[in-house]
Amino acid sequence: MVPACIGKSAKKVSGQTSINDRTLHAWQFYAGKNDPKTIDAHLIAIRDFERFVGGKSFERISTTDAAAWRAEVIRRASASGADGGMSRSSARHRASHLRQFFDWLAKRPGTKHLDAVSEYFALPRRFNAGPELRPVKVYPTLDEALEMLNSLPCRTLKDRRDRAIFAMAFVAGLRESALITLRVRHVDIVRKRVHHDARDLNAKNGKSFEIDWFPRTEPFQAVVLDWITEVRDLGLFGDDALFPDIRMIGGRDLASSSRESIAPMRTAGAVDAIFAKARKGRRHYTPHSARHALAALGDKLCRTPEERKAWSLNLGHASEAITWLHYGKVDDTRKAIIFTDFNLIQTWTQEEMTLMLRYHMHQLCLGTPEFNYAERLVKGYAFTHLRD
Repeated sequence: MVPACIGKSAKKVSGQTSINDRTLHAWQFYAGKNDPKTIDAHLIAIRDFERFVGGKSFERISTTDAAAWRAEVIRRASASGADGGMSRSSARHRASHLRQFFDWLAKRPGTKHLDAVSEYFALPRRFNAGPELRPVKVYPTLDEALEMLNSLPCRTLKDRRDRAIFAMAFVAGLRESALITLRVRHVDIVRKRVHHDARDLNAKNGKSFEIDWFPRTEPFQAVVLDWITEVRDLGLFGDDALFPDIRMIGGRDLASSSRESIAPMRTAGAVDAIFAKARKGRRHYTPHSARHALAALGDKLCRTPEERKAWSLNLGHASEAITWLHYGKVDDTRKAIIFTDFNLIQTWTQEEMTLMLRYHMHQLCLGTPEFNYAERLVKGYAFTHLRD
């Protein structure tokens, strides 16, 4: 029988085909209900186990094989990264993936003897006891992010697209995969919203929801609005990618209503490159750090559980413990009202109030970034109170 060459090749036992390829081909039909990234994670765990047992047929796997793998994973969970160690989280996920796979395999004709195998992948209880110590999340402040944005060139069409991609990450808190698959019609510049439509966007867990542009991101919003005006003037509309590969729009008659839509970029490599370019001697921040920055901003600005819930929903998170317990759901209409209040009712963090006080007491050095930021806050504070 000729193997089917299915699976994550980087994790296979060798460069040759595997005796288990046809089994995995059948499993992928069953697993097709899941997100492709989830399927890939399961395949990596399965191929890793296949390598551990030396390419042995899955139908001949014994409880001894599963127990030996478990012992090896327990050892690796206690080892350093340099010694091939893995985190408890990775160990839990891989064990779970293998249990699910062998549960499925045991239900196939002629494999009833595998019934007991999946239980031997179960890890000791300590692997589920409490959260792991996680590395500190590294993210820029909005002031740092604005400096990064301003460091990016804007001479060419590609430069301006890159600036808009960077800015949109902070305006709407989009993940990379959703960011590159945005289409022109997904952005509502009147209501300052992004339609996170999972039918079109490469969205995590297939979530569809409305994103109100985050407060305190007005300089970023200006860059996004300039880009939208520019691409519309070029002839992009509707289903056209908002951030296309520049080669896709060069030398084409974009004004023609009968042309095919401009497809989004296929990979998020451009987003990674833009954030790396904006580094300019600073600490390297990943595209995902924009979401961390916005989450941290919400911790400072949100005053009530309902506001925290709205902020959480705006990031696409399904739950926020206190609000689920005390307030239940916040629908899109109520969330939009809360975000309107964020923009109409200026709130100040404790750090900002302290900085404004130091400014008035002449405790800041003229011309320093701290002084300039405090001066902007003071002007904004004065404008807000004059308006009121």
